[in-house]
Amino acid sequence: MRLFGRGAVQGTAVKEVLSLEKNDNQRNEALRLLSTWQISIDVAPQSGFEDLEFKMIVSKAYQEWEEATKGLTKN
Repeated sequence: MRLFGRGAVQGTAVKEVLSLEKNDNQRNEALRLLSTWQISIDVAPQSGFEDLEFKMIVSKAYQEWEEATKGLTKN
């Protein structure tokens, strides 16, 4: 639920998700959600520093989700 927070709370939540084991179902579901947010953020203009900061945090999660997804399609 802290993923829906703002600022530092949200940033910490994303970092905690990324620190979970790669085979953890909660991690995978959270990364899927974050990847959706990443796509939405890329389409919508950023209105301030907090939006830019969130985009940077979510970008890392998106990269991990994308790599994991590509790995699944190769098998």
